[in-house]
Amino acid sequence: MKAKEALGAMTRGQRPGEAPKIKPGSITLRQAWERYRDAHMKRKGRNPGTIENYRDHMERLFEDWLDKPLARLGRQPTLVVERHDKITKENGPYIANGSMRSLRAVYNHARKSNTDLPPVNPISAIDWNKEHRRKTGMGPNDISDWLRELLALENPLRREFHLLTLLTGSRPTALKKVRFTTENDPYPEAQRW
Repeated sequence: MKAKEALGAMTRGQRPGEAPKIKPGSITLRQAWERYRDAHMKRKGRNPGTIENYRDHMERLFEDWLDKPLARLGRQPTLVVERHDKITKENGPYIANGSMRSLRAVYNHARKSNTDLPPVNPISAIDWNKEHRRKTGMGPNDISDWLRELLALENPLRREFHLLTLLTGSRPTALKKVRFTTENDPYPEAQRW
């Protein structure tokens, strides 16, 4: 049996025991995801939360596709349509759309170095779920109540932090990185005020 496998490998141009070489277009979803994660997201300094969202989509929602050729999805976009419908039904419309945006990005990135992949991204076949903007912003009528609550906070640092968030429009995570500095700056990499 091992001899037959070795002979089969040699007829395919491989050395016995050597892992098969990936032909153009036969890259797996796992390989495409890992390449996208490392060469694109990490190298460009994407937020760890964003990388985690992509990882969740790829490794949980597309787990059964990870070791399949990515070209299969390109040739059979109905698989993607059916998966979008399934995720919509089981997990909701927002995560279904989000997972498809992740898959689209991974496919597009893989296509750059695997030109034998079908040129049309299979995600183009889906009918997107309708999404509504979140209505979490404050309107003019909300500010007076918010200021009352802000002034009731005992901790002056928390009051300043929340006030800066409102006045600058910065995200809380960005403000958490801000450091007040002196000439002998202990945090030279921090944003200066």
